[in-house]
Amino acid sequence: MKQGVPDAQIVGVSDIDPKRAAEVAQQFGIKSFPNNAALLESGINAVFVCTYPRAHKECVVQAIEAGKHVFCEKPLAPTYKAGLEIAQAVEHSDRQFMIGYLFHFSRSAGRIKSLLDGGDLGELAIAWSQRFGYFRPLAGTWHADPVGGGILDLCTHDIEFLSWLGGRPLAVTATGVTAHSGLECTDTVSITMKFRQGIGTVLSSWASPLALMNIGAAGTKGTVVLRQDGSLRVKIEGNEESCEPGEGPEAPMIGEQRHFIQTLQNGGTVSPGIREALLALEIQDAAEKSWNTGRSVSLRSSRKKAR
Repeated sequence: MKQGVPDAQIVGVSDIDPKRAAEVAQQFGIKSFPNNAALLESGINAVFVCTYPRAHKECVVQAIEAGKHVFCEKPLAPTYKAGLEIAQAVEHSDRQFMIGYLFHFSRSAGRIKSLLDGGDLGELAIAWSQRFGYFRPLAGTWHADPVGGGILDLCTHDIEFLSWLGGRPLAVTATGVTAHSGLECTDTVSITMKFRQGIGTVLSSWASPLALMNIGAAGTKGTVVLRQDGSLRVKIEGNEESCEPGEGPEAPMIGEQRHFIQTLQNGGTVSPGIREALLALEIQDAAEKSWNTGRSVSLRSSRKKAR
């Protein structure tokens, strides 16, 4: 943050493990606080919540009630129900809340969005995200948690990105399995979202020794593909195929931090916020219901109050 947002000052850190907090504080030359309450009373303006998902509700609500603006890492919570409880606290305050979905600050992902919204691709037929790699979570860690563990960490960025492109899904159909023996969490998924126009598909697995990423959108007039190196392949009807360069992997992270801090300083509303955070959880909740029942799951009507 010191390099990406030089006019912001990191005051300190707190953690349930005081030793870990002290190590981080020493690494970055900041103060270590014994608990969240002490940190919130130190005169800070905003908080970054970077804990595991089950701890988000306690940390976010505590910070909001203390009058602090909050940036929360994805996902908002392990379940949609827990996410609603966080949303209630946010919506009853005048504090800003932002969720850490990096695609909103990726130049290449933003280009996909602008091509689709601008009509260059025509009507959406399909948007997709395919991401594979090898990771076996350790027993007892939040990644291995059967509720909000593997699937949520694995696909939450992709679920949110596709809903950013296609809008609120009408229905979700999914299949989830555990490829690694001995795990309780789902680590391999296929999720299909039916939009008002077109569909979105997520294919992800932690069981592949070969890392692979392929993300894109195809419409009635064109196709755009985000490749693993961050570059884009673009083919619009009547034009030659083109390749657009990508950006470094740290750029979206710096971009989201800059947006959060500078919006607080200059006025405006941070985004993505609680609405996007809840929708990603609602889609994930529907996906889990779908693979447990073998049926497509319709989404509820949109919540009226969310910001």
